[in-house]
Amino acid sequence: MRAIELTTEQQAALLATNPARNGQLLGMRVRRERWRAHRIAAQEHGRALARKADPVHRGGCMLYWAEGSKGRNVVQLANADADLLGTFLEFLRTCYGVPNEAVTLSVNCFLGNGLELDEIQEWWLARLALAPSRLRQAVVNRPSSASKRLKGNTLPYGTARIAVHSTFIVQSIYGAIQEYAGIDRPGVAGSVSGPSGTRTQNHGINLPHRLSPATRAAGAGLRSGPSLHPRRSPLGWAAYGL
Repeated sequence: MRAIELTTEQQAALLATNPARNGQLLGMRVRRERWRAHRIAAQEHGRALARKADPVHRGGCMLYWAEGSKGRNVVQLANADADLLGTFLEFLRTCYGVPNEAVTLSVNCFLGNGLELDEIQEWWLARLALAPSRLRQAVVNRPSSASKRLKGNTLPYGTARIAVHSTFIVQSIYGAIQEYAGIDRPGVAGSVSGPSGTRTQNHGINLPHRLSPATRAAGAGLRSGPSLHPRRSPLGWAAYGL
């Protein structure tokens, strides 16, 4: 009996005779619409900020459009340039009142370049004026055979990712981007990807390497991660993450 495939009409008829299931579906639909309304309100907030033409806000939003992850509920930006990340952090602090305690920092790096992981993390913390408590698990990579043949082909301090878990802020930024760019995407509901020419949540980078036995022994508890050599994301425009 389990192998019998039901038609759409038959499935609808079964649902109609199951009040409990109908209640669950209705509750899920109501919650989705409620949170969607919150995200739309946050985007309208961002549009209102954009109309004030604050250059700091504009710069931060454009930076996020170019470099940020396009998740639905978290602001994330990764880069090898500490000044770029510092500028974006200042934007979050100034325009959205984000305290340092709400920011997390994770490092993606290679070892074997004369620097220990602690030194690399301390360097990023100092450059971004963050406390050690804001650190999250690092990602340590091993150089590819091609990289080993090219001296200086890896970034000595790797890249760092800053994150702020706030649906309101990231959706406000999305709304501001659309206002600044003079675009309107009415079909944004339900999508979690970003616009063309930008990195998606995996930042368009290579798949993870595995740690070498030596690195595993030296860095127990660390996880291997993506390569530090980005490649273009093939994804085209998809609407912001409502």
